[in-house]
Amino acid sequence: KQWYQRRVRGIATSVTGQGVVRELPNADRVTVTGLEPGTVYELTAEYMVQEEHGVSPKTDPIHCSTRAISAPSTVTVTKTTTNSITLSWSKPETIAPALKDTSISYEVSVKGPVSKKLSTNNLFMEISGLSAGSLYDVSIVAKLLQPSLTDPHSSPALLATITAPAAPA
Repeated sequence: KQWYQRRVRGIATSVTGQGVVRELPNADRVTVTGLEPGTVYELTAEYMVQEEHGVSPKTDPIHCSTRAISAPSTVTVTKTTTNSITLSWSKPETIAPALKDTSISYEVSVKGPVSKKLSTNNLFMEISGLSAGSLYDVSIVAKLLQPSLTDPHSSPALLATITAPAAPA
């Protein structure tokens, strides 16, 4: 017996939602930009198993949605000491129009020799109790304080930083 490996190629054909109808190029991957935050879109796709075998029928529509809020921007380390880091960031640039007046909190996670998860309503935070001269991965997620939302979180804003080294003994 001979076994053949077939190449499956995805072809996204259109995206629709909130008055948007776009035909998409034939490609293995497609990025659709300019979509409204907090909106459900319908993606219609086809796929092809090697060109000589033809194109499959269209799939059932795939429903996907954009996040209601974008990630915090301009994340900056404003101060480091041997046991702390101070961060600042800007409000998310994009918020769903219907949620513009909704309060936002921020979840700050720090992972390294010491890991912490903290929340704040401010656009800055000092995180203390860290180890000297250590690398930390920082994640800041904006969260809309709207209980009716299915997913009120943004994608994370990511940053890596190092605490100041300990003074020589």
